[in-house]
Amino acid sequence: MKVEVLSEHPADMVTDAEGERRHTVQTQLAVVTKLRAERRRVLLEGRLLTWVRMGSALRDAKRSAVRVQLSSALPRSGEQAAKAGQNAERRVAGQLGAVLDDSWTLFRGYCTARGELDALLVGPLGAFAIEEKYWSVRLWIQGDTWTAQKVSRQGEAHGARFPFQDGGGRSPARQVSEPASAVAGWLRRNGQEIRVTPVVLLSHPSARIVSLERPTVRVERSVSRLVAFIEDSGSPLDPSQAAEAERLVRRDHAFNAGKKASHA
Repeated sequence: MKVEVLSEHPADMVTDAEGERRHTVQTQLAVVTKLRAERRRVLLEGRLLTWVRMGSALRDAKRSAVRVQLSSALPRSGEQAAKAGQNAERRVAGQLGAVLDDSWTLFRGYCTARGELDALLVGPLGAFAIEEKYWSVRLWIQGDTWTAQKVSRQGEAHGARFPFQDGGGRSPARQVSEPASAVAGWLRRNGQEIRVTPVVLLSHPSARIVSLERPTVRVERSVSRLVAFIEDSGSPLDPSQAAEAERLVRRDHAFNAGKKASHA
């Protein structure tokens, strides 16, 4: 299986978080440097009382710098989650690549007109839009409404149930179905009648589905089950169709990513 990384949102999140931690440290060290220089200038001017008073401020700034350096040495929870998600996506790609040949292409980070897809798999059995969720949770799914409860490392559920959705209020089902619909529409407008099947892949080994009622998308809990679903439900594409779909995907991503960047 061929893999094309169109964009890598988790990696960008990790890079931004690391940059923010470095900036926080540099800012605090700059405060120390500035105070030290001002205190030296005050001493040269013979303002001894002010020089003594500034010593306390300098000590406080140094202590604060040490605390910031220590706290910034460890990644924050959001950064850890992004790294875990990034690693999970790579594992999924590796597992898919172990069973799918080079007639398949996995696009990662496809920016569509209606949001970013974690992955789009295109090959002889059709096109599959995949939303990957690496969360240790128990899930209750009713139509497009998803609620979840966290699961500890010991495998015990804890805390209250909460809406399982993104910042825009979309459940994983909508996160994948809306972009999948946009991709299918784009392909159709360009002469390619290709069904794009939306799938949510729960890749964390502790993820469990407690209740599943009237799901609007396919939900799978392992790559092996995903592959079995693809083999059972695929809509065959001949090589020329698949190649044209891949070309259109690259073109669509480039347009939407450029448009997004211009509005950033």
